[in-house]
Amino acid sequence: MILASLSLALALIFVWFTAQALGREENQGDSIIKPHIRQVNARIQIDSSVVEDNYRRLHRIGPEIEVLKSNDRTTHNLKTQTRVIRKVVDDKRKFLPSRVMRA
Repeated sequence: MILASLSLALALIFVWFTAQALGREENQGDSIIKPHIRQVNARIQIDSSVVEDNYRRLHRIGPEIEVLKSNDRTTHNLKTQTRVIRKVVDDKRKFLPSRVMRA
């Protein structure tokens, strides 16, 4: 019984020492990692603000983009119609009557 009690006491002391050693190691690791994590967090905040700013700007100019798209479609249709009209006009200019009619 005495030997069991002594073994239990030694085991608890070893667990306590191990916990203390791990705590010291974690604190030393934190002192190395925390500045790096602060830099990463600062960069993430900067990037988040840039993304939010771009999102707001995109929503602000969205309607203008839609207008430009519709204007581009209209311009394309006008170019096609102009091409057809020019072809007809050019064909009319090239027309040479086969017979000259005099009044």
